[in-house]
Amino acid sequence: MKVIRYLGLSLILTFFVSCVATTKGYEQTLDTWIGKSEQYLVRQWGIPDSTYSVVRYKYLTYNYSKSGYIDGISPTYTTNFYGNTACTKAIGGYTNTCKTTFKFQEVHGVWYVLSWSFKGNSCKALEK
Repeated sequence: MKVIRYLGLSLILTFFVSCVATTKGYEQTLDTWIGKSEQYLVRQWGIPDSTYSVVRYKYLTYNYSKSGYIDGISPTYTTNFYGNTACTKAIGGYTNTCKTTFKFQEVHGVWYVLSWSFKGNSCKALEK
């Protein structure tokens, strides 16, 4: 009976560990976009937040941001005075961000993903 209990616990832990999103998982996901066309990327990701072009390269950037407060934990407030104006700001809660940039190179009139980069605390996906 103990063996079955430990085996069951082991399977449950393995399931939860395998379902955790990680930065490595996000890198694996982005790697699948190498060599894909700009048109295909935009169909899947939507319109980028910004674009930039130089002589032989193009960059498309996508931004994700979500802020909020955790129930049961009150934010603190600070007030700064600028002359006769008071500015109050809430401090606390959380902000999740992820900025992903794809670098493209043109080949025979079609732009293809050459590489990618990202930064932020929310750039995570399930590992493959």
